[in-house]
Amino acid sequence: VSDRLIGTPVHAMFSAPWGYALAKNRRLGRAWVNAVICHALVNVSAAAPRYAPLLSFLSYGLFPFLLWMFWRLEKLLRRVQRQPPIILISGSTPIHRYWQIGLVLFALMLGGNSLLGFFLLARILSPLSPSQLFYSDVLWFIFNRFVLNLIPALLAWGIYRYLRRSASHQ
Repeated sequence: VSDRLIGTPVHAMFSAPWGYALAKNRRLGRAWVNAVICHALVNVSAAAPRYAPLLSFLSYGLFPFLLWMFWRLEKLLRRVQRQPPIILISGSTPIHRYWQIGLVLFALMLGGNSLLGFFLLARILSPLSPSQLFYSDVLWFIFNRFVLNLIPALLAWGIYRYLRRSASHQ
C-alpha cells in the first residue's frame, strides 16, 4: 500500500510536464526525453536495493530526486497559472550563487532522505496490528524514528525558508 501511495503521485510528476508540452505543442522532443529519463532514473533507483551492495546506494538518491521533481512540478503549475516562479537562487555574485546552489542540494538531500526514513518507518509498521502499535517498545521505536527523521526535515525546511526569504529581499 505504501509503495502505491508514493508511486501514483510520482507518475503524475512525470506525466504533467509531458502533458504541458503536448498541450502547448512546443518542445515535444525535449519534454518526452525529460519524462523518459526521469522515469528511468526513478525505476533504477527504486530497484537498486535488490542488486549488488554497491548499486544499493543509488536508492539514497531516490527521495531527493523525487523532491526535486516535485519542485519542478510546482514551478510548472505556477507557470500554467501565470504566477511568477519561486526563486531560490538569487545571489548577485558567483560565490553567493554557488553557496545557494549548495544549500539547495543540501536541502534536497536532507528532505529527501527524511522522506525516505518516514517511508521506511511506515513500511516497518504496516504489518503490525493496531493494538501492537501501542506496546511500549513499539511506541518508543516510533517516537525515536519519527524524531530522527523530523530533525533533518526541519533543517531542510529552514534552508528552504532562508533561501526564499533571501530571494525576496533582493
